[in-house]
Amino acid sequence: MSSGQDGSGTDKSSPGTTATATTAEAVVGGGVQEEDVATVSRTIRTLLSRQDFDYAIKEERRRNKHQLFVLKFTAKWCGTCRKISPFYRKLINDPKINMNNNNVTLFEVDVDESPDLTNFYGASSLPLFVFFVDGKKIDTLVGAQQTVLKKKILKHSSSASLKK
Repeated sequence: MSSGQDGSGTDKSSPGTTATATTAEAVVGGGVQEEDVATVSRTIRTLLSRQDFDYAIKEERRRNKHQLFVLKFTAKWCGTCRKISPFYRKLINDPKINMNNNNVTLFEVDVDESPDLTNFYGASSLPLFVFFVDGKKIDTLVGAQQTVLKKKILKHSSSASLKK
């Protein structure tokens, strides 16, 4: 494990890092190698600030204007958050969720490490999932409700696809 990694596969030394669910190796910022391009479409990006989120949305929308973004607020001390995390990570590889066409992008925010994002979105109950289409907040979900989370992602990613 390189210095700066915390064992979760996310490099804490650089803001706006990405970690793949398949390899758990960190891909930092724009430092993606050509052979990593296929993996990048299947990542959960860890955001450390509102500026990181604004930048990530801008970059993703540049690639695909009508896209669903899911922002998961979590904390290391939150048992319910730990319960839903494996399910959330598996959503990346779910064939029903159109990840490969870049229609869905998943983000994670640790409330203790990102107070500005936490306060901006009022994440007082965890886990909190905030859904965005075209950069606009369209829905939220509080709690580790796996079935409801997947249904909301499928519903909102379908509506984002229809706008293309």
